[in-house]
Amino acid sequence: FFQAEDGIRYVERSRGLGDVYKRQVFVLAIVNALLNLASMGLTIGLGLKYMGGPLTENFAFTITPGMLVMILVELIPLAALFSAVFLAISSFAKSYKEAQGYLTPVFIIAELPAMAALLPGFELSQGAAVVPVLNVALLFKAVMIGEVAPLLVLTVWLSTAFYAALALKWAASIISNEEILLSETKESPISRIFERAKPGVKAEAGSFDSILLFAVSIALLWFIGAALQKNDLFSGLAITEILLIAAPAYLLAKRLKLNLRKTFRLKPVNPAGIALMLPLMVSAFVLITQLQVILVKVVGLPAYYIESMESAMSQFTETGPILGFAIIAVLPALCEEFLFRGYILSGLTRKWGAVGGIISTGFLFGAFHLDPYRFAAASMLGILFGAIVWRRGSIFYGIAGHLINNGAAFLVLIFADSPWLASFSDTEFAPLWITVPALFIFSICFRFLWTLPRTKGRTGGVFDG
Repeated sequence: FFQAEDGIRYVERSRGLGDVYKRQVFVLAIVNALLNLASMGLTIGLGLKYMGGPLTENFAFTITPGMLVMILVELIPLAALFSAVFLAISSFAKSYKEAQGYLTPVFIIAELPAMAALLPGFELSQGAAVVPVLNVALLFKAVMIGEVAPLLVLTVWLSTAFYAALALKWAASIISNEEILLSETKESPISRIFERAKPGVKAEAGSFDSILLFAVSIALLWFIGAALQKNDLFSGLAITEILLIAAPAYLLAKRLKLNLRKTFRLKPVNPAGIALMLPLMVSAFVLITQLQVILVKVVGLPAYYIESMESAMSQFTETGPILGFAIIAVLPALCEEFLFRGYILSGLTRKWGAVGGIISTGFLFGAFHLDPYRFAAASMLGILFGAIVWRRGSIFYGIAGHLINNGAAFLVLIFADSPWLASFSDTEFAPLWITVPALFIFSICFRFLWTLPRTKGRTGGVFDG
């Protein structure tokens, strides 16, 4: 009894200390950032002032007090992100030396995108604004050498704050876990990737695995996929979807000896449910298009963004309907659902519950598109797909929904000049005689799909979503 009572006190004391440590690490990170900013300000504002000569004449940037304030504001979520990650990972260590061994790879990985920002030609764009660490480094670079669009500044802050919130939630879950705090033989989430799995034991996807997989996939997309697509759009997209999005999820699941059927929800579907997906997603496409129009009217679209989109669209229209449909609709539906509504949704819902896992997966899905102008629409679709897949217990509902949505977008692109598609535009709202029935059809179909009985398995039991 006394041992159990001491254990309870230890857990409560450890949780309190964990909160204290989290605040201390965060404060130290902010103090370090302030000292760096002060050093930069003194060096540039005072040091170069008295140097004179050709160096100051060719100096290409200046730092004003307003810039320093903006940089500090952007550093706050970044400091929170690293504070949470460092605290969470070090919680698995049994000594200071072991903690340093865990954190050294994190330092190295974090430095890579920051160093990439220094490469010539790397500039802050709508895609780079949602890439962790790289977005902040590119923002600082853009601020020092010229002006930066306010929307990009806001996107960088919001995306970094979102990643920080995920990391803080993960760190809090570790600190409040009695098994980790009281365990004599601590096992880190990273170590299970490199250790040999026990024979006959099927593990389950976790939140750390899912976030790590997302980080790896988005890094591959940014550093490799973008280059492949720039060289050849169609082959680059195919390689990206198959090798950089779907393959890492499958390989990680195999490495951890996960139950593939359970992790990726490879379960039969109810034919009536699949039939409902067609009117549901067609009506959802109409409603999501109106959401996109609202965003365009509020923030507008820059000229370079419109030009790049028109260039990509012209390439898709010239390639023919079969290949274009396969690249735009089929491959993303299979590969992206395999990653997000498969591995990531399983890991996040298992740790954070249905609501937290579905919403988090949806936002990660929106960020994965590397486009702040489509972030809201993609996130809403991701949340919708996640809710249906979780409720129905099968990933094939997400694949069907993704296929229908992207297929509808491709049809609008191909037949943009047709009179019967004139109402679908990114800049003007559709008439009420289209949006009101779409809202009604979506509500009815979603209700029936949510309450439809699930398909029974071979053993006669009902699949649990």
